[in-house]
This record gives sequence, structure tokens and C-alpha cells, in this order.
Amino acid sequence: MSNQNFSEIQKFAEQADDLKRVDVESIQLGYWDNHNTLPFMLNNEGGNSFAVDASNTALLIQIGNAVTALGQKQKVVAYLGDLTHGGTLKVLLIGLA
Repeated sequence: MSNQNFSEIQKFAEQADDLKRVDVESIQLGYWDNHNTLPFMLNNEGGNSFAVDASNTALLIQIGNAVTALGQKQKVVAYLGDLTHGGTLKVLLIGLA
């Protein structure tokens, strides 16, 4: 992804009224045997959790990249929507200054 595209995504997320910014400290993954979703938790002050459709491989890869980045002490920021149900991951940015 180019720096311009990254900046556009970041600008969109910051200006959206319905998204909550979360500075991610770590990510936990759960496992449900009988469901098509994978539960995740963003460990931070709020302990926001969200579920990801198991077929959404692009998002699962990005979450894996975020876990790696956190291990390398890089900054990871998530933007969550639909906060009435615990949150839906809308944007995940890695390596913000």
C-alpha cells in the first residue's frame, strides 16, 4: 500500500463520527468450534472485543500483521464501529507515528 493510500485511510477513520479509536496494546484470539466467526479481543483500557468472519482472509492476515507489529513494539490503532454490540473492527492501522 502506498503512503498516500495509508494516509487517506487514516484520514477517513479519524473523521468518521461513528468510529471509536482504540490504541491496541495486544490482541487475543479465541476459538469457537461450532461457529463461522473467530472472536478477538483488543487488550487496552476498554478491552474491546469483536468477531471476524472466518472467510475474511484479508482481515485475518492484517490482524496477524498487527500481532507481529506489536511484538516489534510498533504502534497499532484500531477503529471500531457498531459499539452497541461490543464493536465491529472497521479499520486497523499498523506503524503509525
